[in-house]
Amino acid sequence: MLKLLGIIVRNVLWVGLTGAVLAGGYFGFTSMRDNRDTLEPVPVSQPSTAVQTEPLRPWVAPLPVRGEGFVTAERSVSLSTLAGGEIVYLHPSLASEDGRFAKDDILVRIDDAAEQANLRKADADIAAAQSQLALDRVERERMQSLFGRGLTPQKTLDEIEAQVAASEYRLEGLMASKAALEVAVANKVVRAPFDGAILSNEVETGAIVSPGQTMAEAFTDESLAVVVNLGEAEAALIPGLFDGANAEADVRIAFAGTTYAASGKVTKVAPALDTRTRTLAVTVSLDGADKLQPVAGPLPASGAPPALINAFAEVEIYGATEQNTYLIPSTAVHSGNIWLADGRSLRLVPVKRLHVDGGNLFVAAEDIPDNARLVVSTIAVPVDGMAIEDVSRVAVSEAQVPDSEDETP
Repeated sequence: MLKLLGIIVRNVLWVGLTGAVLAGGYFGFTSMRDNRDTLEPVPVSQPSTAVQTEPLRPWVAPLPVRGEGFVTAERSVSLSTLAGGEIVYLHPSLASEDGRFAKDDILVRIDDAAEQANLRKADADIAAAQSQLALDRVERERMQSLFGRGLTPQKTLDEIEAQVAASEYRLEGLMASKAALEVAVANKVVRAPFDGAILSNEVETGAIVSPGQTMAEAFTDESLAVVVNLGEAEAALIPGLFDGANAEADVRIAFAGTTYAASGKVTKVAPALDTRTRTLAVTVSLDGADKLQPVAGPLPASGAPPALINAFAEVEIYGATEQNTYLIPSTAVHSGNIWLADGRSLRLVPVKRLHVDGGNLFVAAEDIPDNARLVVSTIAVPVDGMAIEDVSRVAVSEAQVPDSEDETP
Protein backbone atom coordinates (compact mmCIF):
# COMPACT_ATOMS: atom_id res chain seq x y z
CA MET A 1 0.00 0.00 0.00
CA LEU A 2 2.76 2.40 0.89
CA LYS A 3 4.65 1.44 -2.25
CA LEU A 4 1.65 2.26 -4.47
CA LEU A 5 1.16 5.57 -2.69
CA GLY A 6 4.83 6.47 -3.42
CA ILE A 7 4.44 5.76 -7.14
CA ILE A 8 1.35 7.96 -7.35
CA VAL A 9 3.03 10.85 -5.56
CA ARG A 10 6.09 10.59 -7.84
CA ASN A 11 3.96 10.68 -11.01
CA VAL A 12 1.99 13.65 -9.74
CA LEU A 13 5.26 15.51 -9.14
CA TRP A 14 6.52 14.79 -12.67
CA VAL A 15 3.26 15.91 -14.19
CA GLY A 16 3.35 19.10 -12.17
CA LEU A 17 6.94 19.76 -13.09
CA THR A 18 6.22 19.22 -16.80
CA GLY A 19 3.24 21.56 -16.65
CA ALA A 20 5.33 24.20 -14.91
CA VAL A 21 8.01 23.97 -17.63
CA LEU A 22 5.46 24.24 -20.40
CA ALA A 23 3.73 27.15 -18.73
CA GLY A 24 7.05 28.93 -18.21
CA GLY A 25 8.01 28.45 -21.87
CA TYR A 26 4.68 29.71 -23.08
CA PHE A 27 4.70 32.80 -20.89
CA GLY A 28 8.35 33.46 -21.76
CA PHE A 29 7.66 33.22 -25.50
CA THR A 30 4.64 35.54 -25.27
CA SER A 31 6.66 38.00 -23.23
CA MET A 32 9.53 38.08 -25.76
CA ARG A 33 7.05 38.40 -28.61
CA ASP A 34 5.32 41.34 -27.01
CA ASN A 35 8.57 43.12 -26.08
CA ARG A 36 10.66 42.53 -29.30
CA ASP A 37 11.99 45.40 -31.52
CA THR A 38 10.44 45.77 -34.99
CA LEU A 39 13.04 45.58 -37.85
CA GLU A 40 12.47 47.76 -40.91
CA PRO A 41 14.05 46.93 -44.32
CA VAL A 42 16.95 49.31 -45.19
CA PRO A 43 18.17 49.57 -48.85
CA VAL A 44 21.85 48.72 -49.31
CA SER A 45 23.71 51.08 -51.68
CA GLN A 46 25.87 49.37 -54.29
CA PRO A 47 29.48 50.71 -54.36
CA SER A 48 30.50 52.56 -57.56
CA THR A 49 33.48 51.44 -59.65
CA ALA A 50 35.94 54.21 -60.44
CA VAL A 51 36.71 54.47 -64.17
CA GLN A 52 38.72 56.72 -66.45
CA THR A 53 37.13 57.99 -69.64
CA GLU A 54 37.80 60.08 -72.69
CA PRO A 55 35.50 61.65 -75.27
CA LEU A 56 34.07 59.28 -77.87
CA ARG A 57 35.26 60.75 -81.15
CA PRO A 58 32.98 60.37 -84.20
CA TRP A 59 34.81 59.99 -87.54
CA VAL A 60 33.09 61.50 -90.58
CA ALA A 61 36.06 61.63 -93.00
CA PRO A 62 37.24 58.82 -95.32
CA LEU A 63 39.08 56.02 -93.54
CA PRO A 64 42.85 56.57 -93.86
CA VAL A 65 44.61 53.69 -95.62
CA ARG A 66 48.31 54.16 -94.90
CA GLY A 67 51.37 52.79 -96.65
CA GLU A 68 55.07 53.44 -97.09
CA GLY A 69 57.40 53.37 -100.05
CA PHE A 70 60.07 55.21 -101.98
CA VAL A 71 59.68 57.91 -104.58
CA THR A 72 60.29 56.77 -108.13
CA ALA A 73 60.13 58.48 -111.49
CA GLU A 74 57.00 57.35 -113.24
CA ARG A 75 58.77 57.78 -116.56
CA SER A 76 62.39 56.71 -116.98
CA VAL A 77 64.46 55.26 -119.84
CA SER A 78 67.74 53.51 -120.45
CA LEU A 79 69.91 55.46 -122.89
CA SER A 80 71.60 53.32 -125.53
CA THR A 81 72.82 53.69 -129.08
CA LEU A 82 71.87 51.65 -132.14
CA ALA A 83 75.41 51.93 -133.51
CA GLY A 84 78.73 51.20 -131.86
CA GLY A 85 81.88 53.26 -131.78
CA GLU A 86 83.83 55.80 -129.76
CA ILE A 87 81.98 58.41 -127.69
CA VAL A 88 83.14 61.87 -128.80
CA TYR A 89 80.60 64.00 -126.92
CA LEU A 90 78.58 63.84 -123.72
CA HIS A 91 75.96 66.35 -122.61
CA PRO A 92 77.00 68.28 -119.45
CA SER A 93 74.30 66.48 -117.46
CA LEU A 94 76.05 63.22 -118.39
CA ALA A 95 79.63 64.42 -118.20
CA SER A 96 79.22 65.69 -114.63
CA GLU A 97 75.92 64.00 -113.66
CA ASP A 98 74.70 67.46 -112.75
CA GLY A 99 72.08 69.71 -114.20
CA ARG A 100 69.18 68.96 -116.47
CA PHE A 101 68.53 68.50 -120.15
CA ALA A 102 65.71 69.50 -122.47
CA LYS A 103 63.79 67.37 -124.92
CA ASP A 104 65.73 66.66 -128.16
CA ASP A 105 69.05 67.78 -126.64
CA ILE A 106 71.99 65.68 -127.88
CA LEU A 107 73.04 63.60 -124.90
CA VAL A 108 75.63 61.32 -126.55
CA ARG A 109 77.42 61.50 -129.89
CA ILE A 110 79.35 58.52 -131.31
CA ASP A 111 82.22 59.07 -133.76
CA ASP A 112 80.59 59.21 -137.22
CA ALA A 113 83.57 60.33 -139.35
CA ALA A 114 83.31 57.30 -141.68
CA GLU A 115 79.56 57.73 -142.10
CA GLN A 116 79.98 61.43 -142.83
CA ALA A 117 82.61 60.68 -145.51
CA ASN A 118 80.33 58.14 -147.14
CA LEU A 119 77.51 60.67 -146.96
CA ARG A 120 79.59 63.27 -148.79
CA LYS A 121 80.49 60.71 -151.47
CA ALA A 122 76.81 59.84 -151.79
CA ASP A 123 76.01 63.53 -152.34
CA ALA A 124 78.64 63.71 -155.10
CA ASP A 125 77.36 60.55 -156.80
CA ILE A 126 73.80 61.88 -156.65
CA ALA A 127 74.85 65.17 -158.19
CA ALA A 128 76.60 63.33 -161.06
CA ALA A 129 73.59 61.04 -161.57
CA GLN A 130 71.24 64.04 -161.69
CA SER A 131 73.43 65.70 -164.34
CA GLN A 132 73.53 62.54 -166.43
CA LEU A 133 69.74 62.15 -166.14
CA ALA A 134 69.20 65.73 -167.24
CA LEU A 135 71.46 65.17 -170.28
CA ASP A 136 69.67 61.93 -171.17
CA ARG A 137 66.30 63.64 -170.99
CA VAL A 138 67.47 66.41 -173.36
CA GLU A 139 68.74 63.80 -175.80
CA ARG A 140 65.41 61.98 -175.59
CA GLU A 141 63.52 65.13 -176.50
CA ARG A 142 65.80 65.66 -179.51
CA MET A 143 65.33 62.09 -180.70
CA GLN A 144 61.55 62.33 -180.29
CA SER A 145 61.58 65.44 -182.49
CA LEU A 146 63.65 63.72 -185.19
CA PHE A 147 61.45 60.60 -185.01
CA GLY A 148 58.39 62.71 -185.52
CA ARG A 149 59.83 64.07 -188.76
CA GLY A 150 60.94 60.62 -189.90
CA LEU A 151 64.63 61.43 -189.59
CA THR A 152 65.50 58.70 -187.02
CA PRO A 153 64.43 55.07 -186.70
CA GLN A 154 62.32 53.63 -183.86
CA LYS A 155 65.28 51.64 -182.55
CA THR A 156 67.27 54.79 -181.80
CA LEU A 157 64.32 56.28 -179.93
CA ASP A 158 63.90 53.08 -177.90
CA GLU A 159 67.58 53.10 -176.98
CA ILE A 160 67.47 56.64 -175.62
CA GLU A 161 64.28 55.85 -173.67
CA ALA A 162 66.06 52.91 -172.02
CA GLN A 163 69.06 55.10 -171.24
CA VAL A 164 66.81 57.69 -169.50
CA ALA A 165 65.11 54.94 -167.44
CA ALA A 166 68.50 53.54 -166.41
CA SER A 167 69.65 56.99 -165.28
CA GLU A 168 66.46 57.43 -163.24
CA TYR A 169 66.88 54.04 -161.55
CA ARG A 170 70.53 54.79 -160.76
CA LEU A 171 69.55 58.13 -159.20
CA GLU A 172 66.85 56.44 -157.09
CA GLY A 173 69.40 53.86 -155.88
CA LEU A 174 71.86 56.58 -154.93
CA MET A 175 69.12 58.48 -153.04
CA ALA A 176 68.21 55.31 -151.14
CA SER A 177 71.86 54.75 -150.26
CA LYS A 178 72.09 58.30 -148.97
CA ALA A 179 68.99 57.79 -146.82
CA ALA A 180 70.57 54.70 -145.31
CA LEU A 181 73.72 56.67 -144.59
CA GLU A 182 71.67 59.43 -142.95
CA VAL A 183 70.03 56.81 -140.70
CA ALA A 184 73.50 55.51 -139.81
CA VAL A 185 74.60 59.04 -138.89
CA ALA A 186 71.43 59.57 -136.84
CA ASN A 187 72.08 56.30 -135.01
CA LYS A 188 75.37 57.77 -133.82
CA VAL A 189 73.44 60.38 -131.81
CA VAL A 190 71.31 59.85 -128.70
CA ARG A 191 68.75 62.60 -128.12
CA ALA A 192 66.74 63.34 -124.97
CA PRO A 193 63.20 61.88 -125.19
CA PHE A 194 61.87 64.41 -122.65
CA ASP A 195 62.86 67.17 -120.26
CA GLY A 196 64.65 65.51 -117.37
CA ALA A 197 67.85 64.60 -115.59
CA ILE A 198 70.34 61.76 -115.36
CA LEU A 199 69.83 59.16 -112.68
CA SER A 200 73.03 57.19 -113.37
CA ASN A 201 75.84 57.22 -115.93
CA GLU A 202 78.11 54.36 -116.97
CA VAL A 203 80.28 55.85 -119.75
CA GLU A 204 82.81 58.63 -120.36
CA THR A 205 84.09 60.52 -123.38
CA GLY A 206 86.48 58.29 -125.36
CA ALA A 207 84.81 55.05 -124.30
CA ILE A 208 83.99 52.45 -126.93
CA VAL A 209 80.39 51.25 -126.84
CA SER A 210 78.58 48.45 -128.62
CA PRO A 211 75.20 48.65 -130.35
CA GLY A 212 72.41 48.44 -127.78
CA GLN A 213 74.73 48.94 -124.79
CA THR A 214 73.10 50.87 -121.91
CA MET A 215 75.02 54.05 -121.26
CA ALA A 216 72.88 55.87 -118.69
CA GLU A 217 69.50 56.04 -116.93
CA ALA A 218 67.44 59.18 -117.47
CA PHE A 219 64.18 60.24 -115.87
CA THR A 220 61.68 63.05 -115.81
CA ASP A 221 60.30 64.34 -112.52
CA GLU A 222 57.25 65.83 -114.17
CA SER A 223 55.43 62.74 -112.87
CA LEU A 224 56.59 61.01 -109.69
CA ALA A 225 55.09 57.95 -108.04
CA VAL A 226 55.21 55.93 -104.84
CA VAL A 227 54.47 52.20 -104.80
CA VAL A 228 52.95 50.98 -101.53
CA ASN A 229 52.15 47.40 -100.57
CA LEU A 230 48.73 46.98 -98.98
CA GLY A 231 47.14 44.01 -97.27
CA GLU A 232 43.89 42.57 -98.54
CA ALA A 233 41.80 44.18 -95.78
CA GLU A 234 43.35 47.61 -96.46
CA ALA A 235 42.91 47.35 -100.23
CA ALA A 236 39.25 46.42 -99.74
CA LEU A 237 38.63 49.80 -98.08
CA ILE A 238 39.62 51.87 -101.13
CA PRO A 239 36.56 52.76 -103.25
CA GLY A 240 36.79 51.66 -106.88
CA LEU A 241 40.36 50.40 -106.52
CA PHE A 242 39.91 47.72 -109.19
CA ASP A 243 37.62 49.82 -111.35
CA GLY A 244 40.05 52.64 -112.10
CA ALA A 245 38.36 55.16 -109.80
CA ASN A 246 41.73 56.87 -109.00
CA ALA A 247 41.24 57.35 -105.27
CA GLU A 248 42.90 60.48 -103.89
CA ALA A 249 45.89 60.36 -101.56
CA ASP A 250 48.17 62.57 -99.48
CA VAL A 251 51.92 61.99 -99.66
CA ARG A 252 54.60 63.07 -97.19
CA ILE A 253 58.24 62.85 -98.30
CA ALA A 254 61.15 63.18 -95.88
CA PHE A 255 64.44 64.76 -96.94
CA ALA A 256 67.22 66.06 -94.65
CA GLY A 257 64.85 66.61 -91.73
CA THR A 258 62.26 68.42 -93.84
CA THR A 259 58.90 66.96 -94.79
CA TYR A 260 57.43 67.81 -98.18
CA ALA A 261 53.76 67.35 -98.99
CA ALA A 262 52.05 66.53 -102.25
CA SER A 263 48.68 65.30 -103.38
CA GLY A 264 48.30 62.22 -105.53
CA LYS A 265 45.96 59.62 -106.96
CA VAL A 266 45.96 55.86 -107.30
CA THR A 267 46.82 55.17 -110.94
CA LYS A 268 47.79 51.52 -111.07
CA VAL A 269 47.18 48.28 -109.17
CA ALA A 270 49.20 45.10 -109.55
CA PRO A 271 47.22 42.31 -111.26
CA ALA A 272 48.10 39.78 -108.55
CA LEU A 273 49.10 39.50 -104.90
CA ASP A 274 52.76 39.15 -104.04
CA THR A 275 53.48 35.45 -103.57
CA ARG A 276 55.66 36.03 -100.48
CA THR A 277 53.99 38.87 -98.61
CA ARG A 278 50.40 38.38 -99.85
CA THR A 279 50.19 42.13 -100.39
CA LEU A 280 49.00 44.17 -103.35
CA ALA A 281 51.29 46.74 -104.99
CA VAL A 282 49.40 50.02 -105.46
CA THR A 283 50.96 52.91 -107.41
CA VAL A 284 50.16 56.45 -106.27
CA SER A 285 51.11 59.10 -108.82
CA LEU A 286 51.81 62.63 -107.60
CA ASP A 287 52.65 66.02 -108.99
CA GLY A 288 56.17 66.87 -110.13
CA ALA A 289 59.00 67.99 -107.86
CA ASP A 290 58.14 71.64 -108.52
CA LYS A 291 54.76 71.08 -106.81
CA LEU A 292 56.18 69.68 -103.55
CA GLN A 293 55.69 72.01 -100.59
CA PRO A 294 57.69 71.91 -97.32
CA VAL A 295 55.26 71.48 -94.41
CA ALA A 296 57.48 70.50 -91.46
CA GLY A 297 61.05 71.06 -90.43
CA PRO A 298 63.53 73.74 -91.48
CA LEU A 299 64.27 74.21 -95.17
CA PRO A 300 67.84 72.99 -95.86
CA ALA A 301 70.47 75.60 -96.58
CA SER A 302 70.79 74.03 -100.00
CA GLY A 303 67.19 74.89 -100.74
CA ALA A 304 64.49 72.52 -101.91
CA PRO A 305 65.92 69.51 -103.79
CA PRO A 306 65.25 69.44 -107.54
CA ALA A 307 63.90 65.90 -107.25
CA LEU A 308 63.25 63.44 -104.47
CA ILE A 309 63.84 60.19 -106.33
CA ASN A 310 64.40 57.27 -103.91
CA ALA A 311 63.35 59.39 -100.91
CA PHE A 312 61.23 57.72 -98.23
CA ALA A 313 57.53 58.56 -98.44
CA GLU A 314 54.43 58.01 -96.31
CA VAL A 315 51.14 57.71 -98.20
CA GLU A 316 47.58 58.11 -96.94
CA ILE A 317 44.97 56.93 -99.42
CA TYR A 318 41.39 58.08 -98.91
CA GLY A 319 39.34 55.00 -98.06
CA ALA A 320 35.60 54.54 -97.82
CA THR A 321 33.38 56.80 -95.70
CA GLU A 322 31.33 54.72 -93.27
CA GLN A 323 28.31 55.71 -91.19
CA ASN A 324 28.34 55.76 -87.36
CA THR A 325 32.12 55.45 -87.26
CA TYR A 326 34.28 56.20 -84.23
CA LEU A 327 38.04 56.38 -83.67
CA ILE A 328 39.06 54.66 -80.44
CA PRO A 329 42.22 53.17 -78.88
CA SER A 330 42.70 49.55 -79.87
CA THR A 331 42.70 48.58 -76.16
CA ALA A 332 39.16 49.93 -75.70
CA VAL A 333 37.46 46.95 -77.37
CA HIS A 334 36.59 44.05 -75.07
CA SER A 335 35.11 40.87 -76.54
CA GLY A 336 33.51 42.83 -79.35
CA ASN A 337 32.13 45.58 -77.08
CA ILE A 338 33.14 49.04 -76.00
CA TRP A 339 32.41 50.34 -72.52
CA LEU A 340 30.62 53.67 -72.27
CA ALA A 341 30.00 55.88 -69.29
CA ASP A 342 26.34 56.88 -69.62
CA GLY A 343 26.06 59.24 -66.70
CA ARG A 344 26.82 57.04 -63.66
CA SER A 345 26.00 53.79 -65.43
CA LEU A 346 28.09 51.49 -67.53
CA ARG A 347 26.87 50.63 -71.02
CA LEU A 348 28.23 47.70 -73.01
CA VAL A 349 27.82 48.50 -76.71
CA PRO A 350 28.72 45.99 -79.47
CA VAL A 351 30.90 47.37 -82.28
CA LYS A 352 32.04 46.28 -85.71
CA ARG A 353 35.75 46.59 -86.48
CA LEU A 354 36.32 48.52 -89.70
CA HIS A 355 40.01 49.33 -89.87
CA VAL A 356 43.19 49.18 -87.78
CA ASP A 357 45.29 52.35 -87.87
CA GLY A 358 48.40 51.89 -85.79
CA GLY A 359 47.36 51.88 -82.14
CA ASN A 360 43.84 53.01 -82.98
CA LEU A 361 40.72 51.33 -84.30
CA PHE A 362 37.94 52.56 -86.49
CA VAL A 363 34.71 50.92 -85.38
CA ALA A 364 31.03 51.21 -86.29
CA ALA A 365 28.46 51.31 -83.48
CA GLU A 366 24.72 51.90 -83.25
CA ASP A 367 22.58 53.52 -80.52
CA ILE A 368 25.33 55.52 -78.83
CA PRO A 369 23.84 57.51 -75.91
CA ASP A 370 24.16 61.28 -76.10
CA ASN A 371 27.15 62.68 -74.20
CA ALA A 372 28.45 59.15 -73.50
CA ARG A 373 32.17 58.87 -72.85
CA LEU A 374 34.50 56.00 -73.69
CA VAL A 375 35.81 54.01 -70.73
CA VAL A 376 39.55 53.43 -71.20
CA SER A 377 40.40 51.88 -67.82
CA THR A 378 39.89 48.27 -66.82
CA ILE A 379 36.92 46.78 -64.96
CA ALA A 380 37.28 43.39 -63.31
CA VAL A 381 33.71 42.19 -63.92
CA PRO A 382 31.86 44.58 -66.27
CA VAL A 383 28.06 44.36 -66.10
CA ASP A 384 25.73 46.39 -68.25
CA GLY A 385 24.05 49.02 -66.06
CA MET A 386 26.47 48.77 -63.14
CA ALA A 387 27.25 51.91 -61.15
CA ILE A 388 30.47 53.72 -62.05
CA GLU A 389 32.22 56.91 -61.04
CA ASP A 390 34.00 58.87 -63.79
CA VAL A 391 37.18 60.02 -62.01
CA SER A 392 38.45 61.69 -65.20
CA ARG A 393 35.65 64.25 -65.10
CA VAL A 394 36.03 64.74 -61.36
CA ALA A 395 39.73 65.47 -61.83
CA VAL A 396 38.97 67.93 -64.63
CA SER A 397 36.31 69.68 -62.55
CA GLU A 398 38.66 70.03 -59.59
CA ALA A 399 41.40 71.38 -61.81
CA GLN A 400 39.05 74.04 -63.14
CA VAL A 401 38.05 75.30 -59.66
CA PRO A 402 40.41 78.17 -58.65
CA ASP A 403 41.96 78.32 -55.19
CA SER A 404 40.27 80.70 -52.75
CA GLU A 405 43.49 82.73 -52.50
CA ASP A 406 43.46 83.27 -56.25
CA GLU A 407 39.83 84.39 -56.36
CA THR A 408 39.24 88.01 -57.09
CA PRO A 409 37.13 89.62 -54.33
